[in-house]
Amino acid sequence: MAGLMNTNKLFPFMYLGSASTDLNTVKDSGFYRLASSNYTNGPTTNLYGALIVFKDTTSYISQMALSLLGTPRFFIRGGAFSDNTWGNWKEISII
Repeated sequence: MAGLMNTNKLFPFMYLGSASTDLNTVKDSGFYRLASSNYTNGPTTNLYGALIVFKDTTSYISQMALSLLGTPRFFIRGGAFSDNTWGNWKEISII
């Protein structure tokens, strides 16, 4: 199933392992595995977990990050990929 989803660009599964990855540049819809101590423009340090990106066909984008290191934490933000503007990360309580 993952192979079919990757081929059709329907929520592909990707890996972001480098701390040099700027989350402002992650604009393709998909599920991403996060495994680094600190991503540029991330919501927090020690962001080991998942990033989910939703992009519409015009210009809007949402990112959701789930940190699984220690106590799980959930963050969300939105932006416009056409001009690379982003809102602030907001933490959502999951406890």
